[in-house]
Amino acid sequence: GSDSGFSLTELLISTAIMLTVTGAIFGLMAPSQDTAQVQPEVADMQQRMRVGSETLFKELVMAGAGPYQGATTGSLVNFFAPILPRRTGMISPDPTRGLASVKTDAITLSYIPNSYSQTTISSPMPNVSAELKVEQQTNCPKGRELCGFEIGMQVIIFDNGGNYDTFVITQVQDSAGHLQHRQQPLNYAYQIGAQITQIVSNTYYLDRNTNKLMRYNGATEDIALADDVVDLRFQYY
Repeated sequence: GSDSGFSLTELLISTAIMLTVTGAIFGLMAPSQDTAQVQPEVADMQQRMRVGSETLFKELVMAGAGPYQGATTGSLVNFFAPILPRRTGMISPDPTRGLASVKTDAITLSYIPNSYSQTTISSPMPNVSAELKVEQQTNCPKGRELCGFEIGMQVIIFDNGGNYDTFVITQVQDSAGHLQHRQQPLNYAYQIGAQITQIVSNTYYLDRNTNKLMRYNGATEDIALADDVVDLRFQYY
């Protein structure tokens, strides 16, 4: 007998069916692949948002914590406002007066950390000065009388009259009781007894050009905490 085979019509029909089934399978797989590719990015974004919100919450809780040793102790609320609706610091600070001084998408939180760097100035400090002469700390060993202070540390000077300024230490001279800094003219000529202590003062704000939640440390560092932030608003009661 003769060998039987497929006609051209049958071959075309079977090929069409195979292509249809294969296309359907790939159609089902494509969304799964897209989801698999997107999930890590979504998880990373959610994790960064979680870290950002937790960081902001912890600093809101800490805001206002003041010095706990020396002649001046208690909450910073007793001396100045530790929560401000604007960016403060060395780089691009917002105005302190007028409508531009109040923002709904920026907040500055200040507090005194658990630190030994707490003392007072031992001589008057003029408005324009690159040096602080301070009292030596009683809890420091001989030769390191200012052991709590370090180069690069952000410190604050303030008094009981509501005056304050912040700056970054550039040199520590223990034996002389001197702290060096490079700073713009201060807001006030401080008198003997004004408090000097380490401070944490961070501004959280929304960069609307990049849609990122940012943190500025008041000195030279702006870092992104979360990407793809749609909006950020602070309300005060």
